[in-house]
Amino acid sequence: MSEPGYTGGTYTIGMTAEVEHLNVYLASDVYSFMLLDEIYDSAYAFAPNNTYIPWAATSFSEAPASSLSAPYINANGTTFDPVTGAYSSVAYVATVHLRPGIQWTDYTPATASSTYVYSNYTSFVPAGGTTAVTHRYAWPSVTMNTETIQSADLILSWKMLMSATDYSGSWANVVNVVPINNLTADFYLSAQSATFATYTLETPILPYHLWVQHDWTTNSPAAWNYTGAANGYDSWNLGYKP
Repeated sequence: MSEPGYTGGTYTIGMTAEVEHLNVYLASDVYSFMLLDEIYDSAYAFAPNNTYIPWAATSFSEAPASSLSAPYINANGTTFDPVTGAYSSVAYVATVHLRPGIQWTDYTPATASSTYVYSNYTSFVPAGGTTAVTHRYAWPSVTMNTETIQSADLILSWKMLMSATDYSGSWANVVNVVPINNLTADFYLSAQSATFATYTLETPILPYHLWVQHDWTTNSPAAWNYTGAANGYDSWNLGYKP
């Protein structure tokens, strides 16, 4: 993939207020997103010529679930929602293909072949509940590459950001996201979404191997690499990995 002509160089912007959060889950102010929008990429992007273009993805397609041989939708047309712990109807499937070889910034040649297994087993306590629910999906566990964008990154980003301050409405009708392989994910929708391309696929893709280790709901700037400085500026340790 060659770089388009409008990338490269140094981007400098002056702001009239402090950046409040580096935690994209908690950020809600415009100044935080002036920075965060430059950190995280998305599957699709809004180009300078006012068109939506594939970015971290190469393409996506959508079709009625009834027209597909989707092996991981239950016989009654439902899926186990790994956020609510309930079974939800699946009416449409949107398949997203990720661009291979997009490296996270912590990539090094020494860790290029590092992998992890994204399990088909889930156990969690739903919001507002007190008892853990467990489920094992029919799809097989998938080996993911740690250092490049993978389907597990899409899945965690949905699970995390669908209840985030600034992104809660960005996954209209999405009831599950399933890894088909390490570069392909199926988004299960309870109904068609007019904002799937313009909202859902424009949300940030977060690195699974970093965020899965942390409670992203912790509302403390100190927990997210924030250090106040004496001159009214804020500085961050760029080598920090939460």
